[in-house]
Amino acid sequence: MIMKIKKILSIFIFLLAAAQLSAQVDSVVWNFSSATGNPSTNLANAEFTCSSITGGNGFNVTSASVSSGYAGASGTYNIVLSATGSTLSTSSSNYIQWTISPKNNFKVGVTAIQFGMRSTPTGARAWALRSSKDDYASDLATGTNANDEKWKFHVAPLHYTVNGEAVTLRLYFYDCGSSGRSNTRLDDIKLSLTPPMLRTTPKILQVNTSLNTPSTVPVLVKGMLLEQDVTVASSSANFTVDKSSISFSEINSAPQTLNVTFSGTAASSGKIVLKSKASNVDITDSIFVTGAVGIPAISVSPAEINFTTTETGDFAQQTLKVTGAYLSDSIYLTFTAGDSVFSAQPKTLYKVANETAVSLRYMPLSAGATEGILRLSSAHAPDIFVNVAGSAIASDPNGGIPQGYYDLAKEKRDVLLKTTLHNIIKGHTEFSYNDVWVAYRDLDVRPECPKYTNETPDGTVAIWDMYTDRPGCVPYNSPCGELSTPYPAGHRCEGFKVYRTGLDQQGGEEDPGGGTEGNSYNREHSFPKSWWNNSETGTGVPQHNDLHHLYPTDRGVNSLRNNNPYCEVISPTRTTTNGSKFGACSGYAGNGFEPIDEYKGDLARTYFYMATRYENEFDVWGSYDDAKPMLAGNKYPGFKPWAVSMLLKWHRQDPVSKKEKDRNNTIYADWQKNRNPYIDHPDLAEY
Repeated sequence: MIMKIKKILSIFIFLLAAAQLSAQVDSVVWNFSSATGNPSTNLANAEFTCSSITGGNGFNVTSASVSSGYAGASGTYNIVLSATGSTLSTSSSNYIQWTISPKNNFKVGVTAIQFGMRSTPTGARAWALRSSKDDYASDLATGTNANDEKWKFHVAPLHYTVNGEAVTLRLYFYDCGSSGRSNTRLDDIKLSLTPPMLRTTPKILQVNTSLNTPSTVPVLVKGMLLEQDVTVASSSANFTVDKSSISFSEINSAPQTLNVTFSGTAASSGKIVLKSKASNVDITDSIFVTGAVGIPAISVSPAEINFTTTETGDFAQQTLKVTGAYLSDSIYLTFTAGDSVFSAQPKTLYKVANETAVSLRYMPLSAGATEGILRLSSAHAPDIFVNVAGSAIASDPNGGIPQGYYDLAKEKRDVLLKTTLHNIIKGHTEFSYNDVWVAYRDLDVRPECPKYTNETPDGTVAIWDMYTDRPGCVPYNSPCGELSTPYPAGHRCEGFKVYRTGLDQQGGEEDPGGGTEGNSYNREHSFPKSWWNNSETGTGVPQHNDLHHLYPTDRGVNSLRNNNPYCEVISPTRTTTNGSKFGACSGYAGNGFEPIDEYKGDLARTYFYMATRYENEFDVWGSYDDAKPMLAGNKYPGFKPWAVSMLLKWHRQDPVSKKEKDRNNTIYADWQKNRNPYIDHPDLAEY
């Protein structure tokens, strides 16, 4: 069950997964894939058994006229019915039936039936579900069906309880066509079930009260298929409840209210336990309660975090805003559940009297849903709990790569592999240099912002600049609704800002001019222009506007890097605000630029692309003075040994990210119609 956290007045309340029966089965399905009437659902561990479907007055399982035209149609075998009857008769109308037999007097609630149905012009046009409990005398659910030889899907709600003894449910079909003979097919029959259960909202209750003034808050309790009253007990004298027992009897019993009062004079915690019985099974639930007197207090917004569906191996990111009213000490953030896939940055907030932003990240390891609890604690305020939830799907094994795109490169190595890849990705669609500004809105948008739409404030989005980005920090000036109070002095995220498309680009409305870091962004040729010849631009010079190596970067840092190679700096003369370094290099005698670790792999794979896409030019480009420190002046490998060693090291240490995959896919789909092979298949760099 997914936990829900809601705020009632100033009280944060949370819903956790309620106690469930270990063998809960919530439906039984028959899709006849085995050409029999046996249930398709595995009921080995269920608290009941369910028989095969049998029929009366004409019944068979066949593979003719397979089901189709509705979601979930199994399309294999189905039931075919044949009998006469224009009105429903329990003695002569055609029917199918199955028996539900609870174990150990267990209760089962039937809440819905659904199935696919097809009738010929002489087939049944009406159906009714009945029970052996009253000898099939009254309808539990009814419906009609057009006899036009098309499959229709029927769903009908039910409120029916199987009270411990075996019950047979029978589905009748009647109102046949003019000949009076039924020709009807059924498939994908499903019964929705509910076991006995007990649910409370909230599951974690926090009460803040003024000194010597008790506070009372409501708790909703819902019980289904319970045979006895629900008893209620508190583990702490500071928390009292106004009912010692409450009663439920029907499947859809309305929730009842339990009032919890905190009357402590100091911070306290406890548990309220609810207990009932269904058949021979104990049904229990608990409410964890904490109480605090007066201030200080921690508050958060939003009260819960739900991440977007994410592929395994990728990540999603959201922002939590935190305030500590009257708090003089630090707030610590820890995940009490889900810490293998959820993380928070920063993990410690210092004296946050004002609103401070925390970046939460979801990095799923496997497909499926995951819930977690983020705990915010300090020495003098009650803990706050934030529910986080994420859902993951298995990553696309092709990653957006067209079928067969790399088939020619199979089983090739070394020079032949590189040349084959060159032939696959060469001849890409070219765009103008001015189009690059527009492309950045598609390719280089920060994860906390949507891609460019008319719905973003003032038509801008935040640019993802690898030269100034500080991973884990939340920008204080994002145009996408992530505004927060700047980080405190001395914090590594202090002053972190992002550039806005259009407004902050070089020559934009809010560009103050000059090459100072933090003023504006421009178009960085990560593979410098002077390495092929500055005069070669425009049509027929595809490398000049090739988006695979053109990145939006801080104008000042771009100027600092100039046309120097990437390298590992051993003696920096300048360090940028995000930790990138410029200075003397390891590997060759000269200066170079070293990006932060998070983007070294991105740039290494960019250089592998350039050496492959333009391999026929590398022997000439290597003769230019500016390119000589890094280029070898040949087609293979294209780079000097020190550069090959460093680029492979960066490639291995910083694996392909979601940012790279998305950028590569968009360049292919919407812009150049070619791909970076070393993002699609990182192992190619090793061959």
